[in-house]
Amino acid sequence: MEGEIYKARNEIKNLQKPNLMNRVFSLLISVLLLTSCGNDQLILPQSVGSFGKILVVTDNSKWQGDLGKEIRKTFGRLQAELPQPEKLISTAQVAPVGFTSMFKSTRNIFILEVSDTTLVRVSRDRYARPQTVVYATAKNEEALLNLIQDRNQEIIEIFRNADIKYLQNIFSKKRLNDSSYKTLQNLKVSLTIPEEYRKVDDTGEFLWLRHHLKSGIARGTGSNNILVYSRPLPVEDTIANGIISMRDSIGKKYIQGSK
Repeated sequence: MEGEIYKARNEIKNLQKPNLMNRVFSLLISVLLLTSCGNDQLILPQSVGSFGKILVVTDNSKWQGDLGKEIRKTFGRLQAELPQPEKLISTAQVAPVGFTSMFKSTRNIFILEVSDTTLVRVSRDRYARPQTVVYATAKNEEALLNLIQDRNQEIIEIFRNADIKYLQNIFSKKRLNDSSYKTLQNLKVSLTIPEEYRKVDDTGEFLWLRHHLKSGIARGTGSNNILVYSRPLPVEDTIANGIISMRDSIGKKYIQGSK
């Protein structure tokens, strides 16, 4: 009798083991599903794209017409007072039918749509992260053109501020300790400086930091430079006109060149 009871108990245990494993497996699947549904951020891919560049999603006919010309003209204005020509924002275009998953991971996207509602709307982290998607909608192409003409500066600032925030986040994670620079201490300022920069000169009145480029078309001989100095504030409406001459005078005094 005891042998039969022992045998029955073993059979019950064997029956219970698969059920237990099934329950554990089901519980794990449920947790994963709940996690995915509860936080879409966990499954978004990392965004890609150059700084100062946006992907415009619109029909090829609109891009080749007045709408595209307006975007390229206003967004592609040259930034003032730089030693080389640089656009405010560079643009690339893709038709809606070609706006696939490969393009949806772009960090800055500008979508033009025909709709009954006229508006400019911003969506963050729509397809990837970090990501800024700006929608411009109007009832027809002419209305879209008017909308872009009226609000182009606002749209440009949305993308530029998003790029600045992204760069600030990167730099804050790998910033230099700037407390040792005499010029910054004398000016009573602090800067978030990426760790790739090295000191060239620090006189107490002039700070020069340089980062030699290791990639891109300027790699090897190219460099990014940070110059810090102070000058009396002139009449406000003459500031823009005086930037180049002021920069030249600083360069002549502190930066020796071959010519």
